[in-house]
Amino acid sequence: MKYPSQVLDLTDWKLTLPFGEEKSPKEIKQPTLTNYDLNPWFTVNSNYNNNVTTVRFRAPITGVTTKGSNFPRTELREMKDNGKTRASWSSMIGTHKMFIQQSITALPFKRKHIVAGQIHDDSKYIIFIRLEENKLFICANGEKVKMLTSN
Repeated sequence: MKYPSQVLDLTDWKLTLPFGEEKSPKEIKQPTLTNYDLNPWFTVNSNYNNNVTTVRFRAPITGVTTKGSNFPRTELREMKDNGKTRASWSSMIGTHKMFIQQSITALPFKRKHIVAGQIHDDSKYIIFIRLEENKLFICANGEKVKMLTSN
């Protein structure tokens, strides 16, 4: 069996799953995350897209949510100190980069929106990438600031 940590470096990350108590979803931290797999929600996806090994993130629309959110998710949260402390990026200091290479293979039927990635400072998100039906946007401070694609 291959674990997601063999595809992605998960040293400074924690996993949040849409299961558990409402507003208190299940979290998987280091060192447990190193050998963690939960098919079909967080698992290695071999032979997908020309034999490239990927990691699948999946969430049921009926799953539990985090505090401050109305939508369930399976997500990685960046941490520091081998997964012990939450990382936060400042929009005022330094240069920060987020690289996302992903395929969104399905959207919820009722509300055809999904957040593909987001960056947090110490208290809130500062930027996120969102797909609304067939339009992919960068949003900052609650506003759509750039359309990446409309197909």
